[in-house]
Amino acid sequence: MKCQNSEFLKLSKDILEKGFSLRFQVRGASMYPFIKSGDTVEIEPKSISKINYADIILYSNYEGKIVIHRVVKKIKKNNETILTTEGDFLPPSLREFVPSEKVLGKVVVIRKANRMFRIDRGFLRLLNIVYTKLLPIIRWGHSFGAKLLKFTPSHRKLPVTLHRG
Repeated sequence: MKCQNSEFLKLSKDILEKGFSLRFQVRGASMYPFIKSGDTVEIEPKSISKINYADIILYSNYEGKIVIHRVVKKIKKNNETILTTEGDFLPPSLREFVPSEKVLGKVVVIRKANRMFRIDRGFLRLLNIVYTKLLPIIRWGHSFGAKLLKFTPSHRKLPVTLHRG
């Protein structure tokens, strides 16, 4: 089923508020390489008290768009919880501040091809935390690699000769 962002937001909200899980295929590259476009995620309804550092959440942003990003900070201010989120593949300058009422749920499973990864517990939860701590270094590596590629000599094109046989 394909639907517009506003329809998907309403449908997702309805499903999760009734206590059901939601599964859908992701589009976009903001969480690359942890979640790639085409992967399927499973979202469970979670109260804000059950969402912590390094969790990946589904929320609606200030533009009303549905977003899946990683929690990099959780603060309480004036009896309200605000989550700071970032896309793994995005610069930190694009982080968003998400009030608790905008949070729809938490990604608990990522399906890649024929494999399923439960990321909210055990070893994969620990890996998720370590990955989040290393994000600044990972981003620096991507940036450094991209700059390095600019200075490498490109392959010279060889002249092509066509022969009739």
